[in-house]
Amino acid sequence: MNRKTIIERDTLVFLYAYLRQIDLSLDRCRWTSWAELQHYYHDKINPARVINYLLKYAHLNLDTIEWLCSYDEETSWLRRLGCFLFRTVNGPASLAHSEILCCCKLLSIFDEYLKSDFQSYNLEVEKLRIDIAKFYSNVLECKLRRKDSDKAMRIEHYFQKSILKTTPMEEFSRGIYL
Repeated sequence: MNRKTIIERDTLVFLYAYLRQIDLSLDRCRWTSWAELQHYYHDKINPARVINYLLKYAHLNLDTIEWLCSYDEETSWLRRLGCFLFRTVNGPASLAHSEILCCCKLLSIFDEYLKSDFQSYNLEVEKLRIDIAKFYSNVLECKLRRKDSDKAMRIEHYFQKSILKTTPMEEFSRGIYL
């Protein structure tokens, strides 16, 4: 049985923005060195802190669970209708425990890669970037209000163009106790 956890709006928006920042940063890293990306994330929110926060939030214990990564990637008409209705009604959002664990797994892999001695962007990193993008697009985005997803789309990231008007991560992490 896949239990669910009700997730507060601030936490959901933070998680969406954080994963989007990672996706954009990994994408931009193709044109720079891996060491520069590692330096950029040196003083940013550590993925391990986000993992610990999510596990505490959902009352999950790493010792007793497997790293499952399962969620419905299908964007059927029923899922799109559910997203539309959620955005219209704005009921409480929830995440299945398997979705939370999948997010934790993706963040764990990213954390390992940040600590690695990669010389440059590679196929493993690209696969992770795609998995992160699929996750936040398919699982989290439809649970957000339109104004929240629009704001998170402009998240600051590594190697961004200086002319872009971005939203700093601090605006999303204010109410989150990592």
